Amino acid sequence: MPNSSNSNGVTSTKRVSDGNAFGYATGDGGAVTQITSDSTAVTVNTMCGTITTFALVLAAGVDTSFVVNNSLVEANDVVVVSTKSYGGTADGIPIVSVEATADGSFTVNLMNNGAVTLDALAVLNFAIIKSVAA
Repeated sequence: MPNSSNSNGVTSTKRVSDGNAFGYATGDGGAVTQITSDSTAVTVNTMCGTITTFALVLAAGVDTSFVVNNSLVEANDVVVVSTKSYGGTADGIPIVSVEATADGSFTVNLMNNGAVTLDALAVLNFAIIKSVAA
């Protein structure tokens, strides 16, 4: 089976179609906590991991964005992000997505889709899926 390698040195030899699991192994991930504000950029140079946000105070329907600096991501990659958890009991509903991907970074958008204020920390999972344009 041929190896595929991207310009950042990440090499893949396993394929899901060959019966291999899809995902990353222990040690491939990283964790980072946002400081200062909910729009402060963070840096985590791993293929997957968690991002803990600053204490969010988002009114219903309001969103915020922040940059994740990551030396492993390239513009054609697919970055998946999801809500792992968020605090509070009557808080809003966080909806998270990636709004832009570039060489060395991606931008996360977090919106409160609830009817009340989202007033809590959120923990987000992310994973980079290596991709090519052609």
